[in-house]
Amino acid sequence: MKENKIKFPKIFSKNINATSWDEWLELIDKELNNAGYRKYKQIIKSSDFQYWKSFYADNEKIYIVGLLFYDFRKYQSQDPNANIISIDYECMLLDGFGGRVDMSVSRNIKLEKFEKMSKDFHDAMLKYIKKKL
Repeated sequence: MKENKIKFPKIFSKNINATSWDEWLELIDKELNNAGYRKYKQIIKSSDFQYWKSFYADNEKIYIVGLLFYDFRKYQSQDPNANIISIDYECMLLDGFGGRVDMSVSRNIKLEKFEKMSKDFHDAMLKYIKKKL
């Protein structure tokens, strides 16, 4: 696959114009930082790198949205066609659930849509818990 023919995942509503994966990662890093996401590595996860953002209500952290990036280019010695970076979206709910409740999506959707899905998921879970009490 030629570098300029790469189909980059669409994370934001606007297109991120790049000619290589490295350029795309650099531009995405800036966009995610501008959107309030912070990059860090977590030993337990198998992803290559991650960005997380906390969402609050009444000054209390209620859920976290994460983007987990998997860089399959590292497998090019075994697979010459491994020229892709995939992204999983993950949401962790943090309040009133007696533990962690996760939602994850592994498909090419916009970040804004996943943030809305995470909020809806949080609200639905909270409503369900309150109904059970």
